[in-house]
Formats: sequence, structure tokens, C-alpha cells
Amino acid sequence: MKSQLFLMAFMVGTAYPVWAEDNANPARVSREIYVGMGLSPDDQPLHLELGLSLGVIPAYEGGDGYSAIGSALFNITQPGVYFIHSASVNPNDGLFSAGLRLVDFGYRDSNGHEVKVNLGPYLRLHPGRDEGDDDVLNGLGDIDASIGLGLFLDVEVGDWMLQLAAAPHEVDKSADDGLLVSLDIRYRAFSNHKWTFDTGLASSWGNDKYIQGYFGVNPVQSAASEYAVYDARGGLKDIGIYVQSSYAYTPDWMWHTQIGYWELQGDAADSPIVATGSTGQLRALIGLAYKF
Repeated sequence: MKSQLFLMAFMVGTAYPVWAEDNANPARVSREIYVGMGLSPDDQPLHLELGLSLGVIPAYEGGDGYSAIGSALFNITQPGVYFIHSASVNPNDGLFSAGLRLVDFGYRDSNGHEVKVNLGPYLRLHPGRDEGDDDVLNGLGDIDASIGLGLFLDVEVGDWMLQLAAAPHEVDKSADDGLLVSLDIRYRAFSNHKWTFDTGLASSWGNDKYIQGYFGVNPVQSAASEYAVYDARGGLKDIGIYVQSSYAYTPDWMWHTQIGYWELQGDAADSPIVATGSTGQLRALIGLAYKF
């Protein structure tokens, strides 16, 4: 453990980025390659938004009833260093997520083409599930909220962004942690000084423990509920599409809206819990935030 902490401190405190520039031949397009480990030494501006949001989500993942929710809305980012995001319509983002960019790679040329890659630790707060969320869940017990620490990978190419993130989550105190891996591919379709409009494709994969915890029925749960024993195996959990937009109402105030649709897959979709609900999951969110 001490050696791991020393390595982390070394990466953060002593590693610096290096740019390699190809200008040997003036007739060729100049290229720059950036490689860095540790926090970027560049003085990047802090982006901070705080506000409130209201939304509509399924009562539980796999249900056909809906619940209204209110939550804090925050977006805190320092490019090249870290990000902290509040909940979104994507069910795999959790209540909030945060990442620390410790490994950076970049490429750009004089024509404006640029690729950015970031890698680092990833923190996600998963909301869990309460038995009282819906009568369908009677006898299945609660799944406590949990914080999972894993890894993320970000890739940005022009208006395209890809994020791959993985973090463990406790689904059963008597079992090992479940693991949820999420993939988010987003495209910035439009942007000006007031409006931004993004479209996205998102998906997730869960291991055996995760899928069994949320969509399976063990013998104890079967005896306490109306369901037969169901052994759910890990695999693709869902696939979804979404759109989101931001509008600068004033230089300081921002409106944010999101709407998305997710379809459960594999053993999650075949679960008896979902059979009484729906494999389709519609989610919507609107919020107002102040930009500092």
C-alpha cells in the first residue's frame, strides 16, 4: 500500500508533459504530440456551475412506473486536471461521478485536427435501490447506495467524445462487489455563444454479481416474494440514446435539459422483475444553474 501511495505522489508531483514538434520539413504539415503523467502544470481556468434540477425517472430500473426527482445540479471542471458531474439521465452515471486526469496524450496539426486522451481514477456514487420504491420489489430487500472507485478513459476527437468508465459497487453485503462498466459516445451537433446541443449513445456491462444483485432472484428473495429463483448472469445490461442541450439565459445563468431512452438487454431484460414492468426506460431532466 505504501509503495502505491509513493507511486501516486511521484506521478502527481514530478511528472510533466512533453511536446514533440515535427517542423523539419516546411512543406509538410507541422504536428505536435503531447504526453504527460501527473496533474497538468498549465494554469487552466476553473469551470463551475451550481444549481437545481427536476426530472422524471423510472421508479426502479426495469419498472413501468415513474417518479419525480429533485437534485442538486453541479458541474465542476478544470481542463487537464479533474471533473465532477452531477446526476444525468444516463442511469449508469450514478448520483455523481468524478475523475482525476493523471495520464494525458494529445496530438494536433496545423490544420486544426486534434486528438485528446485522458486516463485516471474514477469515482461514482450509485444510488442503489429501495424495496419500497415499488410494490413489485416487495420481498427483494434493499440495495444500499455505494461509492465505487475505478478507472476512466476519455477520448476527444473534434466534436466527438468517448468515455469508458468502470467502478465496483456493493450489491449484496454477503457477496463480492458487483462491477459496472459504462460506455458513452457523444457528438456536439451544434454550438454557439448561447446554445449547445449534444446527441449521444450509451451502454453498460455488468458482471455476474451486479446483474444478479439488481435483476436476479436468490432463494431467500424467492421465499419472501412472488418470484421464482432466477439466476441472472453478467453481460450487456442496456443500450440507450439521449440528447442534451444548454442555453445561456444570461452570461451567468444556464438552462440544461436532457432526455434519453434506455432498453435493457440480456439477462437483465429477461428478469421476472422486469417482466412485470418494462425493458424500456425513458428519462428526462431540466435544471437551472449559476455559472461562477
